[in-house]
Amino acid sequence: MRDIAIVLGAGSYVIGDQLGDGVVLPSLLNIYKIGILKKIIIAVRSSRSKEYYNKLTKYQQILNLEYSPQIFIFTEISEIKQLEMDRAIAFIAVPDFEHFYCAKFFIENHVPTWIVKPLTGDAELSYKLCELSKQHDTKIWVDYHKRFDPSNLKIKQQVDLNLLGSLLMYSVQYSQPALLPLVDLKAWSKKLNVLQYIGCHYIDQIFFLYPSIKVKRISCSGLPGMLVRENGPAFDIVHCIIDFITPNDALLKVDLNISWNDPKFAPGKSHQRVDLQFEHGRIIADQKNRGMEIWTDERYDQVNPDFFQFFRDNFTKEYCPVGYGYESLKYFVCGFSGNQKLNFLKDDYAPWAESSLKTDEVLLLAEKSMEQNGNWINNLIDD
Repeated sequence: MRDIAIVLGAGSYVIGDQLGDGVVLPSLLNIYKIGILKKIIIAVRSSRSKEYYNKLTKYQQILNLEYSPQIFIFTEISEIKQLEMDRAIAFIAVPDFEHFYCAKFFIENHVPTWIVKPLTGDAELSYKLCELSKQHDTKIWVDYHKRFDPSNLKIKQQVDLNLLGSLLMYSVQYSQPALLPLVDLKAWSKKLNVLQYIGCHYIDQIFFLYPSIKVKRISCSGLPGMLVRENGPAFDIVHCIIDFITPNDALLKVDLNISWNDPKFAPGKSHQRVDLQFEHGRIIADQKNRGMEIWTDERYDQVNPDFFQFFRDNFTKEYCPVGYGYESLKYFVCGFSGNQKLNFLKDDYAPWAESSLKTDEVLLLAEKSMEQNGNWINNLIDD
């Protein structure tokens, strides 16, 4: 039984930021509350700020829980061996360029590992992690939580039923406010681009729809703008076109418009719109505008209640987190807790490292194309 959560990192996705609540910390607190976890340890390299404790207090009050996670401060990651590794599951929520180093440590110590997307963002390193995972018989779960979004599950159902014929075009608009890379992620946002940071979700979605699909070629361009002038990332927008060959040898063109240039007062943390054009139909999924709006004197919010919210149970009168962001964490924890096994999840749905490796291979090709000013790069990986 594994009932201790070791969380590496305490940034936006763990505790939250100025645009919303965190996901990892409140989710694990609730999983602790219902008795699946016995301990939560936040492993960081420095003492926690007032912001962390303010956020923790907020989540404790919402969940009606007095428990506080243990703070473990380390200099070298090997120091984490002092903890009860044989009872642990790991949660890695650090910048992409630290993923390999951190995941390698946990895998070599036989600790099942959950990691924020992408796997590493570097195909070569991701392949090494997958090999280590097999060698040590220790699983890696990549948090591609959009696989659990009901709107994406509906899209997958339509593709699997094949009632609309072949999917010809898959278009995505995905953007976040510029203040994220300039403020909340400022310490490291210049080291990667927005396609890698959030666009990887929708690359993963293509492999979710068609697990055996093949990449034919990629053209990817970066559009510089305000961010680089503000000492931020090189590109406001990354535009990526990918030609795939589907299992029935048809061409599927994917158009990704991914950006970090929404204004400060955009009505949502993420603008997300997916448009699928089939031979005999069309699906348009506005994954920001889910029909819920909150108006206040301070701002106007379009809330996605399907992702992560605290809802009050009408029977227990207690608040708990719900949504596909929470479910990705819950499924992973339950799989190694001894309470239940992950065999209730189809392999096609679970974002294990082996399936996530394909997305990092696409990111590698996209990077090569960007270095050549958007020239088409033919895929040689599968040849």
